[in-house]
Amino acid sequence: MELTTVILSFLLIAVPISAITLKEGIPTRSIDVCDGCHGGKYDLVLSDPVLTFPSFLHVGEAGQVTISISITADGNSDYYLFDLSVALVSLNSRISTPSPVTFSGQRPSASGGSYVWSREIILDIDAVSRGTDTLRADATIDPHHEVGPRTRSSTFSLTVNDPPSLSSGTHSPGTGDTSTSFTFTVDYSDKNGDLPSFIHLILDGASYPLSASDGAADTIVPGETYGTSMALPAGNHSYHFEASDGMNTTMCPEEGGDVQGPVVTQANRPPVLSEPMVDPSTGNCSTSFTFSVTYTDEDDDPPIGGIRLLLNGTVVERQMTVITGPPSPLNDGVFINGERYHLTMSLPCGAHRFEFNATDGSGWAASERVDGPIVSEIPFLLVSIEQPEEGEIFYSGSVLTFSASYISNVDLPDAVFSWSSSISGELGEGNPLLTAISPGEHLLTVAVRSTSLGLLSRDFVNITVQDPGKIPLMLEMDPASDITIREGETVHFSVVLDMDHPFIVEAEDLSMRFLLDGMEVHEGNEWNYSTSFEDQGLHGVEFLVYGDLDLILHKIWNITVT
Repeated sequence: MELTTVILSFLLIAVPISAITLKEGIPTRSIDVCDGCHGGKYDLVLSDPVLTFPSFLHVGEAGQVTISISITADGNSDYYLFDLSVALVSLNSRISTPSPVTFSGQRPSASGGSYVWSREIILDIDAVSRGTDTLRADATIDPHHEVGPRTRSSTFSLTVNDPPSLSSGTHSPGTGDTSTSFTFTVDYSDKNGDLPSFIHLILDGASYPLSASDGAADTIVPGETYGTSMALPAGNHSYHFEASDGMNTTMCPEEGGDVQGPVVTQANRPPVLSEPMVDPSTGNCSTSFTFSVTYTDEDDDPPIGGIRLLLNGTVVERQMTVITGPPSPLNDGVFINGERYHLTMSLPCGAHRFEFNATDGSGWAASERVDGPIVSEIPFLLVSIEQPEEGEIFYSGSVLTFSASYISNVDLPDAVFSWSSSISGELGEGNPLLTAISPGEHLLTVAVRSTSLGLLSRDFVNITVQDPGKIPLMLEMDPASDITIREGETVHFSVVLDMDHPFIVEAEDLSMRFLLDGMEVHEGNEWNYSTSFEDQGLHGVEFLVYGDLDLILHKIWNITVT
């Protein structure tokens, strides 16, 4: 049978309580309270309480909880009575709740149909102490029948806390390019002295953690500044900050949304010279040799002053041009895709070496050096340094070995190897040559001469000579800095040393020690130590390395135990 909803008036007797109001509500899930009571003439159905409550409360703050309930009576011709009680119960005693609200009501006699009674009850609550409280709303109806009272309940959680505050969020500089480091900062404060469980920069939708500007994150002072720095891609950027004290999350700007961030332009990217070639690779004095290289610039900048060919270390004063022929990406005038330049010329007899360089007006590019071409018909000489290698690093005080070899189409019984340095000048003659040189970045050159044949060839490499006293002995350490831990927590300390460091290589007797608060706790050749801290306060852990009884490394960790 189809039910028709009509307006039904009830006689309600309410127990007085402050701040209680009744409003129209909406029924939800329900139970049968009285199924077929009074000879099957009617049913009573009670809904779950529907709750509306604040997101959080400050300590001592008052708030309100709205409880929506409904009772449905299916059609009958008799009146019926009911008692209704609505209570709000705090399960953790962090919220003070009022006494239950009770009603007595009846529906007068009426002909068939369905009747719905629904209301909202607003109750005052008070926040008593910090933390999260679970509250339960109970709606109990007694239909004055043998089935007895029935209760429907709903629960919710409410946090009592003073949320943290974020202010003065900013960035600098306002504009720059992709090589600029942009700094984002915000001030964090918390009335309860809570440290942030997290504090993040949300930049273009991505999250980045922030660090305290003073390097310490174990105390909160008014307006503690957190920040981070980074380079950004080209374009317009927007951001906001988010932080939590573990209970509530706050944003800057407070009203939400992003603020306009840095405007970033693309920094100049230097050009690239690739695929240096000569064709053919051998010939004679009448052969035409074509040198070519590809110039690429991601910013589509042309080469300023053209592409320069360096033959045997000397700039060739002739203009290189873009290759001709059918249109292709290598001759379309678009430097992002690469343009192929070439130069055709004859060469004197001998062994040659070439390379290219170019500039876009902001940065320089150089190709790799290529041996060739070899032009015959006269004796040729090409020398190459075998030892040391390009970029090799040595320590001052060590005797270095310099050696080279050469290629020639004739015997050179009077070949002389002369060595020189860009810092130390002439180093001597010989192959190999054993000598020590001063610290610094050297351009090492060897020149091979044959006086009888008038031949001369040079080669060079870049090497570095370092003072071992200025070379870091420790490569890594864990923890990387002083830390704060909780009482009873175990900390693992470890270090990674440069085992090729002269101080270690030259030490006949190498030993390590760990000290805790000045007392030796670990000795031997182990690089790590673990311990738990049971006493609160400031503790010191020291790591010492001795080489032949000389102290060569001393590291201290400060551990704060709370």
